[in-house]
Amino acid sequence: MFRVTYTRKDGVHRAPNFGMWIDRLPESKRIIVLVLTPVMQLDANAVLDLSSAVEKLQAKHRRLIVSGIAPAQYRKLDHEGLVDKIGAENILSGSGVRHCLGG
Repeated sequence: MFRVTYTRKDGVHRAPNFGMWIDRLPESKRIIVLVLTPVMQLDANAVLDLSSAVEKLQAKHRRLIVSGIAPAQYRKLDHEGLVDKIGAENILSGSGVRHCLGG
């Protein structure tokens, strides 16, 4: 497993630069799980960055699963068209990753 963790000391947890995050992942990883926390803020820039990262992954036939998403985060992604782009079946609240992977 390859894990990248971002921690903030100022109490505000903003989304990481998803483009850089994707670029740092080993090419051998075909399924990438992005675990969100309820306090992670997805502003307009983060959503655009995530959209671009999803396009990069899909171009290389890699799959993104978003886990732990809060209702407000889901609504934001849906409003911006990312739920369709990622695939609703790949967006999970709580910890449903095993179910998503068929386990």
